[in-house]
Amino acid sequence: TDFTTISKNYIDFLVDSNDDNYQIKECADFTDLRLKTRTSQVFGIEQGDMGIELLTTNPNNAVGPSKGYTLLTDGTYQTADGRNSLGYVFETSTGYSEVHVSPYAATHSNYAIFKAAVGHELTHAYHISIGLSLSFNGPSEYEALTYSKSIYESYGMFNVAEATDKALQETVSNPLYSIPYYYTFSPLW
Repeated sequence: TDFTTISKNYIDFLVDSNDDNYQIKECADFTDLRLKTRTSQVFGIEQGDMGIELLTTNPNNAVGPSKGYTLLTDGTYQTADGRNSLGYVFETSTGYSEVHVSPYAATHSNYAIFKAAVGHELTHAYHISIGLSLSFNGPSEYEALTYSKSIYESYGMFNVAEATDKALQETVSNPLYSIPYYYTFSPLW
């Protein structure tokens, strides 16, 4: 048995956990522990920091309405409109959030994938913690995508960086997500 087979079986087990019992699955608990440990080691951020009420690989929200994310067999999430995603942030109330990172990104052996995905979601969590609602998410998405792109480039993952840049350009060109010229954040990481 090689690592790919073990990983595939592991993800299949998690996908079977897409119901409300996800939290009690031993495998899901391990995945959450791995996410929390790596996030603390890499970013120095833990559940409870920056208003993060929950840091999890579970695609279901603990609070509020479902965002419609499901877990796919490759360990990524799928949005309600059919797009693949490595994570999302749910704003529970002003200044507070849940950070959801897919098992694929949370446990991936490629450090760049972990760092780009988790850093992206932590950027959103930070913005929420300082009072910037994600209901108008253009500036936050711009900063998060810029961060992810820079990580992929720094690790030589130029195809992924190019795809991230395309999403970045779509964000900038969308009039609903216009970014005021005076809107800037310092890099967090």
